[in-house]
Amino acid sequence: MGGRGDKEEEAGLVEKNLLQSKEIGTAPGGQPKRAYALTLKGLGWTLRNYRREAWERIDRIAEKQAGLLPRIFGNWKLFKEEGVAEEVFKCLIDPKFAVSNDPDLYLDALFSNLFEKFPPGEKGEQLYKLFQVFKEDEELAGEARTRVRKICKELRAELKTVERIRDRLEG
Repeated sequence: MGGRGDKEEEAGLVEKNLLQSKEIGTAPGGQPKRAYALTLKGLGWTLRNYRREAWERIDRIAEKQAGLLPRIFGNWKLFKEEGVAEEVFKCLIDPKFAVSNDPDLYLDALFSNLFEKFPPGEKGEQLYKLFQVFKEDEELAGEARTRVRKICKELRAELKTVERIRDRLEG
């Protein structure tokens, strides 16, 4: 970045809260020298709008941008080892959630989307894989336990409804 048009574009991205600007000194002409970095919202926008490229580079993105999403990117290698990294990535690019600068919203999106997206036959196995990651991170483990309890409660309620319908059909 360097020309006048670039500076205007940078200012627009800062205004949209996709980039953050930080003064890092003074240029030879006395002008402030600035560095730019993605915001969390900017990361979500980039992942969503450049999906294919982002997926191809997600390991490096997770490493370089770990500070933006420490709970997710800090555990990226574990997500990969357990075979759920692609599902986690899909959550990160979900337009409902990838527009915020609140890391907790992303974490909430991760749990909500992952638990809802797994097909019933795979849900137990996928939840187990996720819990393998979550148990390594105390905060995630607590959140996972809360979510799993909620899901179990919902599944028990659904099962009771199905059993009542079956009993009426058989009776």
